[in-house]
Amino acid sequence: MIEPIYYLFGSEAVDLYLNHDYESETFEQLAERIKFAGHSVFAYDESEMHPTMLLNAFCGWGGFAEIEGDLYELLKP
Repeated sequence: MIEPIYYLFGSEAVDLYLNHDYESETFEQLAERIKFAGHSVFAYDESEMHPTMLLNAFCGWGGFAEIEGDLYELLKP
């Protein structure tokens, strides 16, 4: 089974993710900060999805980062 690839969308949220301190900030703390930024998350499963679904999910967000599954779980609606 292929593991999904998790994405975070939104330029401000991505900046927070890329610039957080892995040593001193937990995913729970980071998720709380990201929740105040415009964002969306998406789990891409290449065995069940066409790449167009990923592109449609990203459309209009202006930034993306591949994230860990634990952070995805904290941010998903």
